[in-house]
Amino acid sequence: NWAAKVKKHLQQDQGLAVDFEFEQFNRDPLQATGSFPEHKLFQVEPSNNIVVVFNEPVNDEGMEQVKLFRQDSNEPVPVQVRSSGSNLVITPLNELAAGQRYYLDLGDGLKDQDLFDPSHLQFVPGDATDGTGQIVFDTAS
Repeated sequence: NWAAKVKKHLQQDQGLAVDFEFEQFNRDPLQATGSFPEHKLFQVEPSNNIVVVFNEPVNDEGMEQVKLFRQDSNEPVPVQVRSSGSNLVITPLNELAAGQRYYLDLGDGLKDQDLFDPSHLQFVPGDATDGTGQIVFDTAS
């Protein structure tokens, strides 16, 4: 058992009474469990940040693949993406245009922060994207 070997090694090397538990395997895939605005929401305030909530803290690696697009032109919208615990906060660098449809594409590079076996983001029916990997919303006119 790998955990027992590490524990024994730490006790021998440090003379410490180490008593910790950790999971050897990362069983839960990273999933988007909620968002603001919600997928398919109308009348979103154009000046608001976009927040995506996950079931686990998100690693900074892969955040560069998160992109926001204006749907009518498919033009990417410049954004800043940062993680805050189990949330991703997407801040458009300019206010979004009123009365437009946008879509946030979460990409395929996001992972959780598991040190040994990070799990990749999985899209499933019933998640915040309805399994599509995108959150679509319309700004208020």
